[in-house]
Amino acid sequence: MDVKIFVETDAEVRFSRRLLRDIRERGRQPAFDNSIAPTRSRVDIIVSFEDTNLDAIDLLVCGIGRLLNEHLKRRCSSVRSTNATPYEEEPPLARAQLHQ
Repeated sequence: MDVKIFVETDAEVRFSRRLLRDIRERGRQPAFDNSIAPTRSRVDIIVSFEDTNLDAIDLLVCGIGRLLNEHLKRRCSSVRSTNATPYEEEPPLARAQLHQ
């Protein structure tokens, strides 16, 4: 008599086991250590995302919106010299991002 058994395991548990096995038996480190972690020293802002971090998200959205506004205003001022119609206030794209 043959009995076939399938052991169902949560995907996170399977991943954990494979990761530990690869480190212990094969001497491999996760790609994060080799590929992603080194870029941390070259960034301007580090945001902890262990939980919903709305303050950090708001700060980033406002900062990026401000940079977009500055960039688009510079572009608009260069467009003025070509007699095209520039935006009078904030460019619409940046305004939409900041006020949502």
